[in-house]
Amino acid sequence: MPLLAQSFIDSTPSSSPKTPRRQVVDYGAGASPSPRTKERAKRIAGEEGAGRESIFSWSDQTLAERFQFVEEIGYGNWGSVWKVQPKLAGPDAPAQSVKLVHRSKNPTSSARVRALWTEFKCIRALRTDPHPNLIHFHSFIISPSYAICLMDFHPRLMPVALPESRAKPYFVQLLSAVQHLHSHGIAHNDIKPSNILLSAENRPVLIDFGFAQQYEEGKPDRFLSSLSWGTPEYLSPERAKGALHDERLSDVFALGVTMYEIVVGRTPFEKSEDENFLNREQLEVYYNRTLTGQFYGDYIISTEFEALIHHMVEPSIELRMPSCGAALKHRFFDLPPSPFANIRNSVLYTTPTKPTFAKSLVQTPSSSAKKANRSVAQTPKQQTPASSSAKKKKQFIIY
Repeated sequence: MPLLAQSFIDSTPSSSPKTPRRQVVDYGAGASPSPRTKERAKRIAGEEGAGRESIFSWSDQTLAERFQFVEEIGYGNWGSVWKVQPKLAGPDAPAQSVKLVHRSKNPTSSARVRALWTEFKCIRALRTDPHPNLIHFHSFIISPSYAICLMDFHPRLMPVALPESRAKPYFVQLLSAVQHLHSHGIAHNDIKPSNILLSAENRPVLIDFGFAQQYEEGKPDRFLSSLSWGTPEYLSPERAKGALHDERLSDVFALGVTMYEIVVGRTPFEKSEDENFLNREQLEVYYNRTLTGQFYGDYIISTEFEALIHHMVEPSIELRMPSCGAALKHRFFDLPPSPFANIRNSVLYTTPTKPTFAKSLVQTPSSSAKKANRSVAQTPKQQTPASSSAKKKKQFIIY
């Protein structure tokens, strides 16, 4: 096993249950695996039940030779997401995407790389029991300059302001996906519309496991946490204040907020789409609204859907919907939409037209496209293996 990848794996702390160690395959630039290496890799993949998932240690030049970085489709403080085209698979090969973190000699970079590795391990834990509505990671690749997760490419961001009839099949699939995660000891911890993509087959896919936690089976404190990380508008009250809580119930809350936003166009605790929650005082206002259990602003939804969401975003954990599996049994999924709507303040609410998505996935359903595009313009492009000097030697450290 190459020293680089082996030392990285050994030095990465984790509270997750151990999984069988995966053989790391190192093909240098321009080199091809020998028949013996191919047979060994095939045997290891067969033993672990995931033929397309691997951990690789490559040079920067090999990365540039293997993938054409087409365009940046998302970014954040943790790194960026790129649409890539495999160069060696032929012109008709489907596009893929990579989550890319730059490596450098500082603690922040090391923390981001370790977080990406933890994210990969959470998804890899499902390799023997995958779910069609959860993102699939093919491989984890580490080079002197980059750490990369290679995954499926899905072309569209989940739209919002959809009719209930169109959104209902999405909800069934998303509830099933989150219930599947929980049954395998994983909490997502950052469910929101901008972390849901649509596949070419119009299938919702939950992505971004950067905040996910994996728990060992049988432990009495399984799923209990006092962490309050996540996206503020989707945090349950108990998670927002950092109290000890069951992360599964927080996922139920976040998915309820997300489902409401997919139909109405904003969260249930926003009075209008123009409201911003950017500082501590504004977030305090939003948090206090979540404690009331009331919906704010004008909206038109069926009585069945309103009842379901109220149950999912109930501020009291004793009264909240106990699981995503229980939510799937709600009458909303058995009955046709009610002809009666709930109109607040006697103001007619016009359903917005389907939004036009920017090329980058930085737009969130709670912010305007204009603001999102302005943010894109002000954010410098990230360097990729294809844009850097492939032959330049770079020094690096693991930790």
